[in-house]
Amino acid sequence: MTASRTPTDEVEIRRAGPDDFAIVAELARTTWRAHFPGIITPAQIEYMLDRRYTPEALDRAVRDEELLFEVLRREGLPCAFAAHAATEEPDAWKLHQLYVLPDWQRHGLGGRLMAHVEHWALAHGRRRLLLTVNRRNLPAILAYQRRGFHIREEAVFDIGNGFVMDDFIMEKPLVMTPPGGADPRCMDRAGDASSAKG
Repeated sequence: MTASRTPTDEVEIRRAGPDDFAIVAELARTTWRAHFPGIITPAQIEYMLDRRYTPEALDRAVRDEELLFEVLRREGLPCAFAAHAATEEPDAWKLHQLYVLPDWQRHGLGGRLMAHVEHWALAHGRRRLLLTVNRRNLPAILAYQRRGFHIREEAVFDIGNGFVMDDFIMEKPLVMTPPGGADPRCMDRAGDASSAKG
């Protein structure tokens, strides 16, 4: 008798190393160019992509900001990534970035990545998860709220070249949940959990 396969059987989340940074950069560029027009200007999209999402910039983020990048693959294909790290707040972890390719949104992959980061934070003794999201990115805001985040404060960051990030800082208390207790479909849109640091 052959066991049936479910989508969760096909998903792998793996830490990204230098050999994966070109993949992460391409995931970001594809997702940003599809999702962010109308939220920020095309000029700002390209400025931020060039500043953050080259293999060299990703390597600096890992080295200088101690970001952990992880790539989600489904059936071996890279579909999404997340970046997260500790914060100066001793009981908090921060999700800096979470992006899912447009063709793979609404398949529960964003929820899988979010749950993975939440469990990582708990395993490192953190009880709160933070993220920043553009105030005009309503789909992401609603998705985060469905997953238990609330808006903590507003924040505006000058990122240079005349551009700013006009964000909400969102926060979620973390509690241990049994396996399968969270519905991954609750976070299934293009995320905007992006650090406003360069």
